[in-house]
Amino acid sequence: MLLLFLTHTLVQLVFYKFWWDEEVSLLKEQFIESNKLWKAAGRPHCRSVFDKRQSCRLRYRQRLREGQRLTLSSYTNDLHECLLRKINQDFWKSWNTKFCSVSKCAQVDGCVDSKTTAEKFTEHFAKQ
Repeated sequence: MLLLFLTHTLVQLVFYKFWWDEEVSLLKEQFIESNKLWKAAGRPHCRSVFDKRQSCRLRYRQRLREGQRLTLSSYTNDLHECLLRKINQDFWKSWNTKFCSVSKCAQVDGCVDSKTTAEKFTEHFAKQ
């Protein structure tokens, strides 16, 4: 139950990458195809199949790193704009959406009532 909740929370954190576009998808597909060819050829280390695989891999990884840098830049630009305009409420909204994770657990061990949940926690940790 807890694992499912944590997995769902992690998926929500990494789900949307605004910088992921058609170019990144194509680079990924090219790398996957060149990797399959390389494996089918017996994983050589000194032929054109290997060179093609390495170049596709390099281009794909460079584009991923570039996208990750864009993410950081976007966060800092949004926050900077809010500070320049001196709109405190917008600044903190932007800050919270980018850096604070609000994870609310809807149920624990099948219980949704906070009192019952607290009792279950007490029982569980009293056993240890």
